[in-house]
Amino acid sequence: VNKFVYKNLDFNGRHDVTPKRIDQERKDAVVLERTTSSKFIPSIHAYCSTVVIMEHAPRDMESYNEKRLARNITISPLDRLKIGIHIASGVADLHSVDFIHNDLHE
Repeated sequence: VNKFVYKNLDFNGRHDVTPKRIDQERKDAVVLERTTSSKFIPSIHAYCSTVVIMEHAPRDMESYNEKRLARNITISPLDRLKIGIHIASGVADLHSVDFIHNDLHE
């Protein structure tokens, strides 16, 4: 079963809907469209100004780490290496479409 995510700009304060912000969202949608062949970046299925429908990513590192720390589970060196390779592969796929990500977090 394929799962999808519906994302829209927050009209209630976090992000003002301005022409600049809409253009930023448009650029993000173009990057997602250009990287649909990547198995490390979610695929985009629809975009319209302030709304994006995209493939559901089953996990993000922040929630993964929160659950892991809450259960006192350590990550094996091999799993750390696999996670690093997946992250680096996603960044490489972004670079392959001439996009430089400026918002990576720990």
